[in-house]
Amino acid sequence: MTLGIQERPCGTESLVAPSSGLNRLLDDFESLLLLIPSAAYETIPEGGGVTIARHVGRSLDLIETLVAGGSAPVMAYQSRPATPLDLAATLRRIRALRKSLVNWPGRSLDGVIRVEQMALPLGLVERSWSTLGNELGFVVNHIVDTQRVIERVMQSSGFRVPEGFSTMELQPLRARSSVLPSWALWRLLDELESLLNEVATEVYCARFATEVSGSVGEHVRHCLDHISALLAADPSNTLSYDRRHRGTAVETDPAEGLRQILQLKSALDAWSTRTLDEPIRVTSMISPSGDGVTGWSTLVRELAFVVSHTIHHQAIIGILLAIHGHAVPERFGHSPSTPRRH
Repeated sequence: MTLGIQERPCGTESLVAPSSGLNRLLDDFESLLLLIPSAAYETIPEGGGVTIARHVGRSLDLIETLVAGGSAPVMAYQSRPATPLDLAATLRRIRALRKSLVNWPGRSLDGVIRVEQMALPLGLVERSWSTLGNELGFVVNHIVDTQRVIERVMQSSGFRVPEGFSTMELQPLRARSSVLPSWALWRLLDELESLLNEVATEVYCARFATEVSGSVGEHVRHCLDHISALLAADPSNTLSYDRRHRGTAVETDPAEGLRQILQLKSALDAWSTRTLDEPIRVTSMISPSGDGVTGWSTLVRELAFVVSHTIHHQAIIGILLAIHGHAVPERFGHSPSTPRRH
């Protein structure tokens, strides 16, 4: 099954609705309920375990959570009481869910959402960042696995399984992130903003030596140029970090640097809703004569590069500040993996 994938067969354009997979799962459950005897549906399997009714109920809980998450900033997977539902009541619930999927999701599957899920066995709430599309895949995969359990229970009990039941293909999933991926860039911009509010203009513009590349202001401009290039990256264009405007006012005026940081933060809000798996063509200059290489990357790979690049230049800025007798903010220019010194 393909979820929300755009196809263009024979020069035409068609779109597979994101809800099509969920509707198929609901159809599978409806076929099951119309076939299974009521006693088998609500009876604990031989050897113990969860009833088929409970398996179906949990699956419908997941779909309801996903549908509600389509219009909410937080998707909360919560344990629900094991309310017994007979066949007729479950069928009514399935048909109601099918109606709610008509206009689902109502927004981009690439939209970033906060996910809350109970972490067992401690019973703590795990909070992470994901996308609506990734949660759709998670729900589909979880339900398909549940259907396979139901199929084994029915076969062991001698009951017929509806044709095609539990045969949906599992979906590839992207990892959830413990923080919003763009938060790392936001944090670095915050650090630069705090520095620019404190540093004197003469320190900001001073060079350690004429033959050494870069004042504090020049390194700030260099960092902001890279972040700006990443945020402007578009699949229709080639991303280049080498096309930069040197000698701008950011190099000599902290106020201009602050203004550009605020602009980048505003752009980052919109950028953070893009899927980080989006392919991007990148070109890089590899020699003073202008020789270059071009290849494919992804937004997440370029995000990791720009974060690392900014931290590297912050470390140099920290050295320049220390040389001029200016205090260096704690852990300024430190990699997240660098241990704290006690």
